Amino acid sequence: WLAAAFGLLAVADIVARYFQTYLFEVIGERMTRRIRTDYFRSLLRQDMGWFDDPANALGVLTSRLAVDIKLIRLT
Repeated sequence: WLAAAFGLLAVADIVARYFQTYLFEVIGERMTRRIRTDYFRSLLRQDMGWFDDPANALGVLTSRLAVDIKLIRLT
């Protein structure tokens, strides 16, 4: 019966790891979406002159929105 107990423990461990991974992914995606939404809203609140700065060009801001925020989730 000891082997059956370890087998049951292994199955329970596999199920627990699956749910752990799944829930971490869900939480990470929600966090990324919330950060992107907040960042985009803050961009919309900027004055028009703020976008004239080369550091705030359209390509730079788009890159930040797409790539940099995703890197937050990976670290």
